Amino acid sequence: MLLLSGEGLTVERFIRALKDKEKVKLTDSAWRNIHNSYEALRRVVDSGQIVYGVNTGVGELARVILPLEQSKEFQKKLVLSHSVSMGEPLAEEVVRGAMILRLNAFARGYSGVNPDIVNLLLAFVNNNITPLVREIGSLGASGDLGLLAGIASNIIGEGEAYYNGRLMPAKYALTMAGLKPVELSLKDGLALINGTSFTSSMGAIAIYNSFVQFRIESLLSAITVEVLGGSSAPFNHKINALRASKGQALVARYIRNFIKDSALIDKPISQRIQDPYSLRCIPQILGGIYDVLDFAEGVVTREMNTPSDNPLVLAGEDKVLSCGNFHAEAIALALDSASLACAELGSISERHINRLLDPNLSGLPAFLAKSGGINSGLMLLHYTAWDALAENKVLTHPAATGTASVSAQQEDHSSLGFLSARKLTRILKNNWIILAAENVCALQSLDFRNPIYASSAARSFHAQARKRIQVIDEDVLMYPILDTSLDFLKQFSGAISLDNSNF
Repeated sequence: MLLLSGEGLTVERFIRALKDKEKVKLTDSAWRNIHNSYEALRRVVDSGQIVYGVNTGVGELARVILPLEQSKEFQKKLVLSHSVSMGEPLAEEVVRGAMILRLNAFARGYSGVNPDIVNLLLAFVNNNITPLVREIGSLGASGDLGLLAGIASNIIGEGEAYYNGRLMPAKYALTMAGLKPVELSLKDGLALINGTSFTSSMGAIAIYNSFVQFRIESLLSAITVEVLGGSSAPFNHKINALRASKGQALVARYIRNFIKDSALIDKPISQRIQDPYSLRCIPQILGGIYDVLDFAEGVVTREMNTPSDNPLVLAGEDKVLSCGNFHAEAIALALDSASLACAELGSISERHINRLLDPNLSGLPAFLAKSGGINSGLMLLHYTAWDALAENKVLTHPAATGTASVSAQQEDHSSLGFLSARKLTRILKNNWIILAAENVCALQSLDFRNPIYASSAARSFHAQARKRIQVIDEDVLMYPILDTSLDFLKQFSGAISLDNSNF
């Protein structure tokens, strides 16, 4: 059971709730906050004050004052007119995550939303109703409007939804779950659609997976150092403490412990004085990636626990204030930074593939083929990895600098935060391809070196991987092997601990 209070939700706890499809509950204090906020909004509106998005239009139309008796009609039309998401449907876990984070924002008690709306949204999560929301439609200022409107439309029985994985009209999903649509009023529609919940949901999932790939690349890098006879000197703890980088020290310690009993270490392929950068600078490269991801995780965590709509209600003061908490600049910049870091992770992985396949650099048979010439070996794995890497290089262009100006210049700066999250997600998808290729190359290289001479950690990993991934003695259809390698890494990633010398 995931208990939401509006505070303290971490990326790891959020991901676990998504993976296990946990039931969700709000704390008693959260319900008090929601009720107090709603009642405060009612008092402010009943006093005749003008409140943006309640008795006014929105955006540039905010200058239009609306009679309170049109509130229900206005909130419904607001949701319908803003339901404009297009493109490919988003993954159900992203949409479910957005609903959970919207609930977490409401729990703080600043949104002025009707408790009945919160109850129904909670029922969506707990009855496995997931609105159909498409990927295009958020500028990351005024929040994820077009996407969140896809959820809000289901609340009033419009649009489509998945019920237990089956797509159907939302009104049927509600009926099958024993639920009824709720009528919107006051600020309900605006509270549902105005926030950064989709950016935070996809961003949190991406950051979590970024750390998964970071752990995998740390392990594969250690194996590459071994099979290429790398020096242990670059992983010295005193050297790596000098920068005061948490990531660099972490990576150096992990690889130092990983290779400690290897008979292959400190035996260079040629009489080189220093290892090449792609081996010698692993702590600096992966450590730098870690530090950026660590920063990004902090920003995402903060956003997950922030009321991000407008206006916000100060219940204790009976005030409703216009603000800019819907603007996703901070998380957009953080996710853009994470995109750069993850593209670099794919880059160092490709550099290792390059060295393992080149006989002049590895001292191993060309392309790790047992009978080169008639067999091409793993030559084309490098091509596929490079194609994925090339797209990543394009995707590193920042989204946050491409501000949009809309609504007749009233909303004249946007973060494009959800685009930042989408880019990062795509980079990670490409990285899995690169890592899968590096894994096949690392395993084949270790076979040539003879695993008996490798570290106990490398031997253990090799033994488990070889139960799934075949040795390539002669040319075979390759893409199934890459698929298997990718699946194995995803399943094995949970066993990799940077504090554990075994993996």
